[in-house]
Amino acid sequence: VFSILRFLLPFIVIFLLFSTLYALAPNINIKFKSVLPGALFASIVWILGTAAFGFYVSNFSNYSKTYGSIGGIIVLMLWLYITGFIIIVGAEINASINQRRTLKHGDSLEEREFERAEMQNPHTER
Repeated sequence: VFSILRFLLPFIVIFLLFSTLYALAPNINIKFKSVLPGALFASIVWILGTAAFGFYVSNFSNYSKTYGSIGGIIVLMLWLYITGFIIIVGAEINASINQRRTLKHGDSLEEREFERAEMQNPHTER
C-alpha cells in the first residue's frame, strides 16, 4: 500500500495545486471542470520532468566542477525555468480548449471580451 501511495499522493497534491492555480489565477470566471485538462497535463509532465531532471543532475552533469559553489543556484534556476514552462503550457491547453468551446457554441471572441470588459467597467458604451 505504501509503495502505491508514495507515487499517488504527490500526484494528487500537485494536481490539486495546478487545478487551483488555473482556476483562481485568470481574471475571468472559470468552472473548475474547465481547468482539469491543463492541470492533468501539467501534473504528469511536471512529475516526470522533475524525476528526469533529478536523474540528469545526479548522473550526467558536472555543474559543481564547472561553476563551483554557484552550480547549485544554476541548477535551481534551470529547474524553476522548466517548472514555469510547464505551468504556462498547461494554462495554454486550458485556454485553447476554452476558446474552442466558445467558438463551438457560436459566441464570438470579440463579444465575449467586450462582455468581460463591460463587467469590469459598467460605464462603457457600445
